[in-house]
Amino acid sequence: MHELRTPTNAIAGFAELIETELLGPVPATYRERAAMIRSQASELLAAIEDLDTAARIEGDALELRPTIVPVLPLLDGVVRDLAPLAALRGAQVVIDPSAAHCDIAGDDLAVERLVGRLLATSYRPAARTRC
Repeated sequence: MHELRTPTNAIAGFAELIETELLGPVPATYRERAAMIRSQASELLAAIEDLDTAARIEGDALELRPTIVPVLPLLDGVVRDLAPLAALRGAQVVIDPSAAHCDIAGDDLAVERLVGRLLATSYRPAARTRC
């Protein structure tokens, strides 16, 4: 995973230098493109983390602790954590309070990551066409 993370972090870091004009003035077009690259690199890093977690689970290198995870507090926390992303993408999540009696059996951290990734994916903007 190190071989994937290192160049991806380097790309994200360089894009951030361009986006923030840390090394000097940059035309708006390049700053916008750098912001897109940084965002995509961030998403790629999250996918790399997911693959790493899956590989550790498969190789019995990650100890999962089965427990009962209450859904409503989990959703409240994930939606709160993803609020900046939702605002950026014009998305909104409405939680049905009737979910208060629903629980998930599984490792609390794994369930939280899974639900968080699922919601973050649903916040993706509609595909855009360039002409």
